[in-house]
Amino acid sequence: MAKITKGLLGGFSGKVGTVVGYTLYGIDRMRSLPDRTAPPTVNELKNRSRFKLIQEVVNCIKDLVKVGFKDYWTVSGGTRAALSYNRRFALKTNEEADYIDPAQFKISGGTLPGLTTAVVVQEREDMLRFSWNPANIDGGSPYDQVMLLAIDMQDRKAAYQCTGNFRSSGTDVLQLPEALKGKEVDVYIAVVAKDRCSQSESQYLGRLRLQEEPELQEKPELKEETGLREEPEVQEKPRLQKVPLPLGDEVETNPFPPVAAHVRLPGIRL
Repeated sequence: MAKITKGLLGGFSGKVGTVVGYTLYGIDRMRSLPDRTAPPTVNELKNRSRFKLIQEVVNCIKDLVKVGFKDYWTVSGGTRAALSYNRRFALKTNEEADYIDPAQFKISGGTLPGLTTAVVVQEREDMLRFSWNPANIDGGSPYDQVMLLAIDMQDRKAAYQCTGNFRSSGTDVLQLPEALKGKEVDVYIAVVAKDRCSQSESQYLGRLRLQEEPELQEKPELKEETGLREEPEVQEKPRLQKVPLPLGDEVETNPFPPVAAHVRLPGIRL
């Protein structure tokens, strides 16, 4: 961004696109930006990575932070203020990588009194229930409205509500999209004034693992009865066995009584 120091027809100081304006020995001059030939340094790459991380998270809730950071932290407020604040306070670094501390992350800031005893529970597979003390607080109004957020920091997915129920209602719900089912989400709540001129500091309500409803088990298929009786299996009749006699002759025996065995004796016909 450049600054005009001598009016519209005078020179300018600063950068406009690829043009740089400056003054040398009292003469206004312009020059183009040089092409960079040196590769980025390690610190430059690290800074780009950190900025990209916080920018991706804030961009998925851009409409919400426009309300929550209105006239807060920076002159312009809104998305730029949310990026500036969270980059400074919520962005952390450990030995492995950069990460966002959800307890330090903010979606709103201001002087409006917040909510007391705010809690959240998962009421259904696709819905969170927020509750708080509906009693009015000094400096607040029963018609202040809540701002709700459930965000998955890893996948950059979020569900939010910019203007929910009134402070006096004591409860509100947040519908969850399909993309958040079964995920871990960080949950926040804040309050915006009824005239939209001020807002409260956001409150971090913790991290939830969203539970999915158990799938219904399929009922076993019932086979139709035909009314026909099953016939018993026919057992194979045992075969005749040959029993050796002491005389060396053979006797055929039948296991089914009362059939008698036939004995053959040498030299005798029956």
